[in-house]
Amino acid sequence: MPGGRYPLPSTALMLAIPAKVAGVKRIAACSPPSKTNGGIHPAVLAAMDIAGVDEIYQVGGAQAVAAFTYGTESIQKVDMIVGPGNRFVTEAKRQVLGEVGIDSLAGPSEVLIIADETADPDFTAIDLLAQCEHDPNARATLVTTSRELAEKTNVVMDGRDIGTVVLPDAELKIFLTASVETRASRRYKELTERGDSCNIEEIEKNISMRDEQDMHREIAPLTQAEDAVYLDSSHMSIEEVTEKILSLYRGKSP
Repeated sequence: MPGGRYPLPSTALMLAIPAKVAGVKRIAACSPPSKTNGGIHPAVLAAMDIAGVDEIYQVGGAQAVAAFTYGTESIQKVDMIVGPGNRFVTEAKRQVLGEVGIDSLAGPSEVLIIADETADPDFTAIDLLAQCEHDPNARATLVTTSRELAEKTNVVMDGRDIGTVVLPDAELKIFLTASVETRASRRYKELTERGDSCNIEEIEKNISMRDEQDMHREIAPLTQAEDAVYLDSSHMSIEEVTEKILSLYRGKSP
């Protein structure tokens, strides 16, 4: 059960209750210590108890996957491992697949919302934030035909950095990059707050390298279409991005 960064008691209910209903005889659960109290978050602990978990262990991450797969002196191995996690948990589950059963290789959350002027900015922001809260590597993108919706959603998001694409014409495909500096600053703050030693330049370098990998693997094939345009908005304001999109829409040179 996730809980090291933010407590998610709902996960305990969604994982344990179906297992109980299915007649699983032994349900073992784990959750990392919370940043606030040094132990499993009380809300997560209570949810585990309500859902009927038989064994609870204070451990998380890839090491928890290993413990449940192979067993330790204090943790008996299991037959199946389920539940969300960060990229390290996902990789751990991939590596032990075959030794135990798993649910899926979900990895960090991603969401793409397509909306027009009839969408509610509050609901749009809630759906975006619901995915962003899971992991620093989560990606949330809003694609909309309404500049007003994009601006109002950004206000509700309180300036959080998400990818926003305003499409005057649904046939025009435009891809925006997020700011490397913004993401690096957010990651640097997170690491320093928990006492880790880090270097902002190194963080920016790692993010840039990952972006380049993503470009070759995911974005490049999409931008090969004749009607597709790749727009690097890393150092552009929302006004500049909007004007660039409108100029592309009007048929001007990029």
